[in-house]
Amino acid sequence: MLKIGLLGAAAIAPAALLRPARRVPGVRVVAVAARERLRAQRFAARHGIGAVHDSYADLSGPS
Repeated sequence: MLKIGLLGAAAIAPAALLRPARRVPGVRVVAVAARERLRAQRFAARHGIGAVHDSYADLSGPS
């Protein structure tokens, strides 16, 4: 399983990433982060993404 975290909640994301990812077996978009947490929460709810992170750094993990 390839799990993808989306950095940003841009209007292009559904066409550029979410819909294509849903057509590929073994790929799931599991998290999103945006500059504003509320924007990320709304995006996640609208697109069935289970996790929202407070910042891009939180989503990308330790460096």
